[in-house]
Amino acid sequence: MLANLFSRLRRQGQNKLFLRYLAGYVLLLIPMLCFVPYAIGQLEAAMIDGYGKQERVAVEKTCASLDAMVLQIMHIQSSMGENPAFSPVRSFSPTRAVSLLEELRKYHLGFYDMQILGLYYYEDSYIYLSSSTYRLDLFLDTYQYDALTKEQWRKALNKGEQIAIYPAANLTMQGLSQGRQILFLLPFHYEGQYSCGVVLTALPESTLLHLFGSGLGSQGIVLNALGEVVAIDPQLRPFQAEILAALSPEGGQYRLHLQGQEYIATDLPAANGLRCVSLLPTSQFLHQITREQRAMYGILALILLASGVIISLLISKQYVPLKRFLQTVSEHMDAKEGTLDEAESMLLRLARENERLHSERLPPEERCVSLLLRGHPPESEEQRSLLESFAAGACACAIAAVPSGVLCEELRARVHQAFAPFCALLHLDTVSGRVVMLISLEPTEAEACRAALARAHALLRAAAQQTVALGVGSLQKEQRGLAASYMDAVSALECSRMQGKGKMVFSDEVVDVDDLESIFPYKEMELLRAHLRMGDIEAIHGLLMHILKYAKSLNMSLHLGRFFCYELANQVLSCVREMGGKFARQLPDNINAARLADYHTIDEMIRAMQNMMTNLCRMINEEEMEGQDCAIGEVQTYIRENACDINFSLQATASHFHMSLANLCQRFKEETGRTVLEYATEIRIERAKELLLTTRMTVREISEALGYSTSSSFIRRFKQITGETPREFGKRAE
Repeated sequence: MLANLFSRLRRQGQNKLFLRYLAGYVLLLIPMLCFVPYAIGQLEAAMIDGYGKQERVAVEKTCASLDAMVLQIMHIQSSMGENPAFSPVRSFSPTRAVSLLEELRKYHLGFYDMQILGLYYYEDSYIYLSSSTYRLDLFLDTYQYDALTKEQWRKALNKGEQIAIYPAANLTMQGLSQGRQILFLLPFHYEGQYSCGVVLTALPESTLLHLFGSGLGSQGIVLNALGEVVAIDPQLRPFQAEILAALSPEGGQYRLHLQGQEYIATDLPAANGLRCVSLLPTSQFLHQITREQRAMYGILALILLASGVIISLLISKQYVPLKRFLQTVSEHMDAKEGTLDEAESMLLRLARENERLHSERLPPEERCVSLLLRGHPPESEEQRSLLESFAAGACACAIAAVPSGVLCEELRARVHQAFAPFCALLHLDTVSGRVVMLISLEPTEAEACRAALARAHALLRAAAQQTVALGVGSLQKEQRGLAASYMDAVSALECSRMQGKGKMVFSDEVVDVDDLESIFPYKEMELLRAHLRMGDIEAIHGLLMHILKYAKSLNMSLHLGRFFCYELANQVLSCVREMGGKFARQLPDNINAARLADYHTIDEMIRAMQNMMTNLCRMINEEEMEGQDCAIGEVQTYIRENACDINFSLQATASHFHMSLANLCQRFKEETGRTVLEYATEIRIERAKELLLTTRMTVREISEALGYSTSSSFIRRFKQITGETPREFGKRAE
């Protein structure tokens, strides 16, 4: 390039200009050569510093985008405990928060697993409320948690909400923030008061790492507020313990040495108390070279740099665009962090631009599909005519979840052929890994369409060489209903994934929340509670297997499946708390029902419930073993000392000696010939006789002193034992 410049000047006869440029170029090289060693060192330091700044800016922007994606993130204290203190940083109206979330869902941002949930605190229990994104009006119809009883919450099921209740003691920060879950605060302003709800996103570990990645090839690790690893780059997993030990408690940006390699660590706080650490290896942009090689490569780089500057300034005359570009980049990098509104606006602008670019690359028919599925009208006459071309008697939508690596045009053609003539349009979304099919058919062709869908499903399974979930939406009479059919297909697809078998599920087969009262096994639950009180472990196992087998036979959605398990766990845990004793006190440390939110298939949830019940039975066995060493004489002493206490009960006595109620009653009857209740009643009557003979207390006062709820029950029991009333006994004694 430099030779071309000089030859061009000589051909034009500009010898003086040629000599002037040549002299200037030589004079420019002399100081460069003098300061090469210093320049190389500074260049290395500048490169490290520059990449570090870019890394920090990228991580800060990612965290800001995550905050702006839905709303300000709720900061949970180290443990939510029995009385959680929700501290909203900023108030959002439900309409604004939900509309922002729905706006983001329209674009190809990759957040396909996002869910909208509600979490409320009521009477030492958390109430779990969920709503599908296409039923946002139900989500906005919230309730004041302090004004409703548990029965009223259940009645709300008739309005379409999905509700589950589980104990507050089992909902810890670790249970919510560990794994793939991020908790966002969504405070609702309702009749002058605030009611705190949440939005919970279940993102895979790879998505979390992508969110916090900088785009510079860095490796990431995400920690929660407890210092536990939430997500970690697979390349860093072998050094996880060493990384955690080397991280600075203060955070910020610093250098780390791991396994003989230097990293730039960008350690910044993120949403929900999460901590994002990005590790950028310096070897990625700085090679380990000798001093002589550095000098040689440095001189060559400076020569090329100077040549490029001279050529760009004197020949190409591109300095104006270059200057503008550098100025824009500088302003972008030096910009201070904006407000939340600005961050939201920026994110939505980028999303719209991403959508526009994505749409421009789509063929006309796929662009038409994209509009239909979002409920938008056609944009042009061409699209209207395209829609009219496949408008038959009815239409529907089907979705198949296929690994992105198998999606190709050849597969598209084969699926279209297998599904002909019912597949009007076929849309391959490589971002989400989904195949969306628009179905057009006459009402009399339903069976033939089902068979064609089965052929297309088999073809997709064969191409993917694994199970492929397929959800089919409801049949709509008009094209405007395709958006609703699409959301029904999403629900059916979720149900198919939850079953874990990769089968084809139709939306009308999915059990909805409206049917919950009719499908939940309340009678079996009452039997299970009774077996728990009696400590019958064999019966507990048998009945639980029956309930779980019944749950697996239902085509439940993911939210309904979780609710089913939450309600089952809540019934069991409330029964155990009623039993009291050491067993109930140890329960929060051994059973964590909130972990059910980590599971996405019915088999995973069933295994979790089986493990939970196994732990319960183990604890019951341990408590029974402790109670075997107890002598009945000790039980009699305890009853004599506490029988007159108003809080005395058989269950409390059994819990005191670490025995089940059934075991206590059986052993007491075998060794004394009387039941526990008969013995306690005799103790009370003997004490009543003593008070009647030695004091001037009335019958009412004596009944209260002996722990009877009413004087009539005391008189009836006294006459049953002695054959006369307390008044008759007192007169006879006088």
